[in-house]
Amino acid sequence: MYITTFYSFKGGVGRTMALANAAIGLSQAGNKVLVVDFDIEAPGLDTFDAFKPTGKPQGLVDYVLGYLDTGKAPIATEYIYEASGMNQESGPIWIMPSGRNKHYESKVNLIDWIDLYKNKEGYLLFEELKEQWRQKFNPDYVLIDSRTGHSDTSGICTRQLPDAVVILFFPNNQNLRGLTKIVRGIKDEKQKDDKKKIELHFVMSNVPDLDDEDKIISQKRAEFHKNLNIQRPIIKLHRYDSLSLLNQELFLETRPNSRLAKEYSKLVSEIKMYNPSDPEGAIQYINEYRFRPWDFDVQSNIEKRLSDIENKHQENGAVLFPLGEFYDFQGESEKAIDLFDNAIAKGFNKPEVYFARARLHERIGNKKKARKDLLSVLDMESVEWIKVRRALQHLYNLGDVNPSEIAELIAVESLDLNEKYSLANGFDRSTQQSKIAVYLYNQILESGNLPLEVSEDEIRHDLGLSLMAIGDCLEAKSNFEINLENTTDKHLIIPLFNIAMANWEASEIKRKKYFQKVIDQHNVGKHLKLLDGPNYYQCMAVAYSCIGENENAKKYLRKATEKFSGSGSDRVFSCWRYLMVNEKEFINDLDEIKSFINDPKSMKPKFLKSKSFFNS
Repeated sequence: MYITTFYSFKGGVGRTMALANAAIGLSQAGNKVLVVDFDIEAPGLDTFDAFKPTGKPQGLVDYVLGYLDTGKAPIATEYIYEASGMNQESGPIWIMPSGRNKHYESKVNLIDWIDLYKNKEGYLLFEELKEQWRQKFNPDYVLIDSRTGHSDTSGICTRQLPDAVVILFFPNNQNLRGLTKIVRGIKDEKQKDDKKKIELHFVMSNVPDLDDEDKIISQKRAEFHKNLNIQRPIIKLHRYDSLSLLNQELFLETRPNSRLAKEYSKLVSEIKMYNPSDPEGAIQYINEYRFRPWDFDVQSNIEKRLSDIENKHQENGAVLFPLGEFYDFQGESEKAIDLFDNAIAKGFNKPEVYFARARLHERIGNKKKARKDLLSVLDMESVEWIKVRRALQHLYNLGDVNPSEIAELIAVESLDLNEKYSLANGFDRSTQQSKIAVYLYNQILESGNLPLEVSEDEIRHDLGLSLMAIGDCLEAKSNFEINLENTTDKHLIIPLFNIAMANWEASEIKRKKYFQKVIDQHNVGKHLKLLDGPNYYQCMAVAYSCIGENENAKKYLRKATEKFSGSGSDRVFSCWRYLMVNEKEFINDLDEIKSFINDPKSMKPKFLKSKSFFNS
């Protein structure tokens, strides 16, 4: 149970409206909410349609008078009713009104709040009321609408009862002067009892939606920050000129996309974030402070709250996981691994936690455990293909990968054809990756179906490229030849070049014959606008060198270098290895091609050095 008081020194700032919308927002998030109307001189919570009772139930004033009459705390359930008409998916909202029954005003005047606390153990009365709230309703949140000013009851609402206080104000000098004493009193409460720290949320309300060209609002906000020692950003609630306010519409319910509703939502998030018992709020708090630099003054508070969050959510893996990420970011690897272990043990079996733990295991040198975590991801059903790719790429970086074993794992097998194609299409940066791409392309072809908007020719082309990367030129050639049969003149040069490269180990005469066809197609020029890039000029350098025109080969080699350096890209396809490569690797490939141009017997393409797929 987390108690939050809504307080304002002056009226007219929309305090009750803000509380009512916060109650709706918390309920919509599935929380059980109890709303208490402590504004006994000007009660109004029960006037909202969502909170209206049937009849005129008793409320807080009657509860206190019952105690004064009998000397015993009444049963709280008799003074609380449940709001009707709430969405079935929302949490329940209970209302403890101030009481609007017969002779209400005279009843209010019967209560001497000073005497109640001084001589009649009023403090214990409200501690008992809190305990009844907890036992009878067990709400996630209690929201209290407090009286304004320095009233006798404001200490109950702002210091005794709450875990947090939302302070609403219009940014003028009158509010600043009045709030200074109130805020000081709330902060002094912590000095009396070191265990009690009341969170303060400052809300600048009823802010005019005007062009603040003279920076008046900014200056006033700065004054409040300084004089009230406000550490966090002040939340804004803008003035909303609409007749809907006359009907007391709850914007989070009726106009969820309006600016005011979004501002109320921000307030709800702020309240939740500082409630360590709220799982969503705890995760929000962890993520909020994960990347934020810590001031020395607040470091102990953050560490204490994180410890509190961990203690309250030991059974909730969804909270333990981001907490582990927090400590990982802070460099506390052992603590992070313990939290990841606990998150998994508590049922949080999501790929993200295994990725995070694998990364940590690898960092501390335990590659065996890292590999086990990645294989755990691939043993799951319904894993997004992008996460499957991430797991596989990490496995390749660790080494010791069996492509046939990997391709048969549950996560890979359960992908649909489109996902398998996307996965295979991204595996073009290493020989190991290309091996599993071959498995995936063949699975797609053998299925008898095709991914959306992808032709069989495209798949065979991609399969051929992957086969070349692993040195299986014979199988690659058969796929490229099928491509050649179905290719238009505009794209003819692509399969011709690939077939020529697949026949690299043929006799010098045959190789020259194949590459001459490429050059002839190049001279036709129908494709140039489509293929004007570093890879194309690299291909032409290879083709010209193979037919003995070394000057042209060197010219295109220079063009390939110029095109890549001016492309702004960090990777490009290299025909020398049939893989996507970075700048350093591409330049290295161009240097080897240059050596080949100068002495054809000194160099072979890198794909020919790849271990055969069938012998791996």
